[in-house]
Amino acid sequence: MRKPQLGFLSVILMLFALLACATSQEKAQTKLNEMNVAFDQDSFVQKAAEGNTQAVKYFLEAGMDPNIPDQKGNTSLIVAAKEGHQEIVKLLLDKGAEMEARDAKFGATPLIWAAIRGQTDMVELLLEKGADIKAVESKNDMSSLVLAAVKGNNEIIEVLLENGADVNSGDRDGRTPLMWAAHHGHTETVTFLLYKGADLEAKDSKAGVNALMSAATANNVETIKVLLDQGAAINARANDGKTALILAAFLGRTGSVEILLEKGADVNAEDNGGRTSLSLAKDFGRSNIMEMLINAGAVEGGK
Repeated sequence: MRKPQLGFLSVILMLFALLACATSQEKAQTKLNEMNVAFDQDSFVQKAAEGNTQAVKYFLEAGMDPNIPDQKGNTSLIVAAKEGHQEIVKLLLDKGAEMEARDAKFGATPLIWAAIRGQTDMVELLLEKGADIKAVESKNDMSSLVLAAVKGNNEIIEVLLENGADVNSGDRDGRTPLMWAAHHGHTETVTFLLYKGADLEAKDSKAGVNALMSAATANNVETIKVLLDQGAAINARANDGKTALILAAFLGRTGSVEILLEKGADVNAEDNGGRTSLSLAKDFGRSNIMEMLINAGAVEGGK
């Protein structure tokens, strides 16, 4: 007789639990209605982006899937990480939000977005919660570290390196954090990365361009100075044989040409096609650069 009674009691308890759950969900939806918030995925993600912790709690209590994206393909965790809303991120992760979720446009994870947006505390939190530090976005295979270098954010770079990021890891074309920092003229970041062990002479896998060449093509004079002071090979060549000076002359980067000549670049170096800084400057009518090169000893026909 006791077994049927126990079975009956179990059913009753389950019914009470279901009723309590339903009541809790209804109450949460009622609270959202009172806040004039629609119970849909777009509103859910929007409130996470706004940092409205209470609304996010109500959505989750009302049964909203923490991983549901809005119409733009963003999840609540992604937008909360972007905006630095730590309490919401913790809440979402506790409720099963996917740490490695990716947005629809760029294929970037919450950690990557936090790094792009300069959210240092958020980067630390996500790493503490187990975010994949090696994850890359889908457009160019850029990691959090590479993107922090693009932004020149030394604070985030340091956090990432302390948590195991590879200072010489590259994007899809092998462009390292040092190359990106040099290209964008983030001189302090270049110095910091070199201090952390960045390979001064690393070249990308597409064109064979290194950090010095990247700085020269972008006309970042102060960065060029730092790289040369740290021992960068001034006459290193890209895959097509061009040196930093040839590239600078070709692109009309007057400041780069001036500093490279001052630092002793080979003024008559030839690329794989036999073209020199002078011949390229002449071909593109860069008279001021031609004058600088000739004054530095450039001759027609190179060596």
